[in-house]
Amino acid sequence: MNNHLFNHDIFQQNSKLDRVILVILLSIFIIVPLIVRLHVTDFASPLISRSILNSGTKGDFYSYYKFLYLIGATCLICFLFVFRMAFWSYPVKESYINIPVAILFVIIGLSAALAPYKSLALFGEYNRLDGTLTYIACIILFFIAANLKYTDRYVSAFIYALYPFTILNGIIGIMTFFGADLLQVDFIHTLIFPKEFSDLNVTEGSSFQSTINHPNYVSGISAMLIMTFLTLAMFDLKRVRAIIHFCMAVISTMLLFTSMSTSGFLTIVVLLPLLFLFLFFQEKKKQGMAVAVSFLVCLVALLVSMSMHNDRVWDNSVGFFVSTNPFNGESVSFVTTVYAETTEEEEPKKVEIPPLPVLPESGFAPGTGRLYIWEKTLELVKEKPFIGYGLDTLSYQFPQNDVGIISGLESSDIVVDKPHNLYIGLAFGSGVFALLAFIVLLLVHFWKNSRVLWKLQLDSTASVLLMTLFMGWMAYLIQALFNDSIIGTSPIFFILFGVGVSYLQQYIEKSNQVDEDYESLFTIAGTNENDQSHA
Repeated sequence: MNNHLFNHDIFQQNSKLDRVILVILLSIFIIVPLIVRLHVTDFASPLISRSILNSGTKGDFYSYYKFLYLIGATCLICFLFVFRMAFWSYPVKESYINIPVAILFVIIGLSAALAPYKSLALFGEYNRLDGTLTYIACIILFFIAANLKYTDRYVSAFIYALYPFTILNGIIGIMTFFGADLLQVDFIHTLIFPKEFSDLNVTEGSSFQSTINHPNYVSGISAMLIMTFLTLAMFDLKRVRAIIHFCMAVISTMLLFTSMSTSGFLTIVVLLPLLFLFLFFQEKKKQGMAVAVSFLVCLVALLVSMSMHNDRVWDNSVGFFVSTNPFNGESVSFVTTVYAETTEEEEPKKVEIPPLPVLPESGFAPGTGRLYIWEKTLELVKEKPFIGYGLDTLSYQFPQNDVGIISGLESSDIVVDKPHNLYIGLAFGSGVFALLAFIVLLLVHFWKNSRVLWKLQLDSTASVLLMTLFMGWMAYLIQALFNDSIIGTSPIFFILFGVGVSYLQQYIEKSNQVDEDYESLFTIAGTNENDQSHA
């Protein structure tokens, strides 16, 4: 009896501690992507090179305070989790993630220890801070999230925690898109600039477009938001919730178009047919069909109206597939040379000119230069395939003086500081074994989800949430083919990934338990029939 009471007491304590951890995880979800504030630091560069890579006083708006909150919250969660295991006998779950995560953790740490520029590999570049510490923090958050238990309410809370980011960035994006200069608003200026820098002048042409530091990343996370909210809108059992999720999907689409970056649009082009195919095999299609048609209408309406205001919206979405832009009224001139006659004929003179190097023509490689960056980065990976160069150190290893930059990135003044691909970035930073561990983790999770979802009818809240987590997860991984990891969005992905792992395992265990109950029920029924026949 005493043992039973003791175990019950420990269970209650664990439940309370789990709730505290969940609240901190939710705070990371809400706060980290939204923090924008100027931080000025003295940066010591490992090289004497171009001005942007040189040592000096540097400013950053989007990374430093995000980094501080992420590391602080991760340390607190880690302490609570270890305390729970050590003093309340709460073991780590047996899971398919344990071995890949352990390998990834060790190799990433080792790559930082052996990196040519160790401090840079530890923290990352001053304006990105996507080095080893950020990766380790995200892996820890993923692992801890995967070792918690979730009710439907808790999983829904993580979805709702995406609302503030979506709404705020939607407002900022659309206002900036139509010409508003939010940096001139006193309240916003005060939030972003510390008091000692309040008189700083912003560079002409600069604007506050989002709480994430580049339109490419806004585009990528928008795709994840669209697929998450649209899945819920199509299959949620509560109509009011479905309408709210639909509105969030539309806001996310608007955010996607304001970013004027292609990666997010490509992602939804890939995933929408998959989602609609899944709907086709559902018994109840009415709500899903209505939402799907309504969403496509809104998508086209937003595309047309926003392209009329700025034709780059079309160029960076449909323009990827279609060469013409109906919203671009400029005529293209094909005249490249001008011929003029001279009034007098002169005797030609022989002049000896030393041979000049032949430079390639200015232009972009496929994918707005990404293919060129990928090729050069993979060449670096071949030189150090096992342990890499250290995360977020590409700026100081990339051949910045390569003549191919002119034809690959249009100008020799471009400095390449990121690989524009999460997977290549991981291989460069920590080696191919780290990449393989990560890919194995993704493939096993994909396989386990697919086995459950392909035959699933979305007739319960749990099944709808499972499908939602999977579609959001897929969207992030597809856009990561074109974008890097970044501190503003990576924690969202890794925490949701962990939630998805745990929730999937719970769903499988519950389904197996139901099957066992049915089997035992039929066994008992069969035994009773045999007893009656013998009687």
